[in-house]
Amino acid sequence: GCDDFLPKPFRTGELLEKIGRLLALDWRESESNPPFPSAPAAPTPLPAETRAALRELLAAGDLAPFAARLAHLRAAHPDSAAALDALATATAGFQLARLRQLLAP
Repeated sequence: GCDDFLPKPFRTGELLEKIGRLLALDWRESESNPPFPSAPAAPTPLPAETRAALRELLAAGDLAPFAARLAHLRAAHPDSAAALDALATATAGFQLARLRQLLAP
């Protein structure tokens, strides 16, 4: 048997309330950090003009200038590191369809 049920998706508050009630816990608030880290900030996408310029380089068919441009963009857009990493990975693997997908308007 079971003493209670919590359907998914559940909220953390609901889960903690049920656990506290079932185990007769007395929850106390503290000034410490929360038990779960907050979600990381969403990665900053590349500006539309930059994506358009990269699409033009990709259309030329030579990945060497494309890779060189990515290296230059790392310094210019450090906040877009995740997007640039994905592009660099696809470039290294010659994944042209993936590059087109990542650069879509």
